[in-house]
Amino acid sequence: MKGYIMRKSTKEANAKKTPRGKRSWKMFFATLRGLVLYFHKSEIACMHRFDTMCDMICIHHALATRATDYTKKQFVLRLKLADWSEFLIQCGDTGELQDWMHALNVASATLSSPPLAAPCGSQKRFLRPLLPSTQTRYSKKEQLSQHELRVQSLESELEDHQSNPPERGARSTVVQYWKEKLEYLQYEVSRYKTYVYLLDSTPTPPTHTHQVTVQRSNTSVGAHMESDRGGTSVQRSLSDRYSYRQAIYNSRPV
Repeated sequence: MKGYIMRKSTKEANAKKTPRGKRSWKMFFATLRGLVLYFHKSEIACMHRFDTMCDMICIHHALATRATDYTKKQFVLRLKLADWSEFLIQCGDTGELQDWMHALNVASATLSSPPLAAPCGSQKRFLRPLLPSTQTRYSKKEQLSQHELRVQSLESELEDHQSNPPERGARSTVVQYWKEKLEYLQYEVSRYKTYVYLLDSTPTPPTHTHQVTVQRSNTSVGAHMESDRGGTSVQRSLSDRYSYRQAIYNSRPV
């Protein structure tokens, strides 16, 4: 997936608000390769700058959703990364918006490795699990199974967490830690449910050895085509495309 986009940083690592001087919109020619999203000054520059460490982000364990709460610009998606930093990305039209969200989420769902245990600490503050940036070695079927197990585990943990709120009169830090964990669990359930839906509904997701590429069709939405590993084409019906948008991009966290 590649094309011209506008990008804006809204949050840095750990959901810290981006300083005012760094929140401006900038135009890039973006290219998605595996779990890395590259940003170039132009289409010509992208042919020579894949070996640099600047203007790129890793999208492992990321989630792209429509930024419905942002009304200043049209066709904007919100990309939330593994470290909880966030970017707004503006596309050219609705079709490009859908294609970018699909490409980013498919790459994250297919290639992200399983999370590692959270670091240990002496404080009672909730610490998020470590999310490795390396590509997984699981097949599509194994990856889907891992995501489904993760959803079950997170939903059980979320239910237990909600049934044990802080006691009345508890310290503000205790309440804050409880809220942080609640927000994390709700987001993770939403993210992994999106991954499960994508892997279960997409007939030919790329393996970790292939570049993730989604091309826009020149025909109608109902004629969206995807290629399988053997090179054959599978046509997705209009109802499939509509249900996909309804279930993924218009959904809200649990």
